Parts: sequence; C-alpha cells; structure tokens
Amino acid sequence: MAMGKHIVKCCICHRIRTDRGWEPEHSRDAFSRDEISYSHGYCPTCYEEALMQIKARVAQTALRTAS
Repeated sequence: MAMGKHIVKCCICHRIRTDRGWEPEHSRDAFSRDEISYSHGYCPTCYEEALMQIKARVAQTALRTAS
C-alpha cells in the first residue's frame, strides 16, 4: 500500500491543519480520496469553545449535587 497524505481535520468545523495553520477543508491539495488518511481532533478555536462548554457543565453538576 502506497503512503499518501495524512491530514488532521477538526471534528467540529472541519478545517484542516496545514503548514500555514488551520484552513477551510476546500483549500487542501488535490489528492484522490485513496491517497488521503484523516486524523480528527480540534482546531484551537473549537477546542477552546468545547473546553468552556465542558467547564460550564461540570460547574452546573457541582451546583446540583451541592444542593
């Protein structure tokens, strides 16, 4: 099996990580689907938003259990 391009893709906004930073998915180099392997994660923006949501849920749960 030939090695293709490995792309990291945000699981929320679907931007891809490039050498220039996080860019819209349509900006990736033209490769056939067979040549691309994806790894999913969070871009910095979506990571911060997800982290704030998690912290808010944890705080709400803590308040409910403390009552």
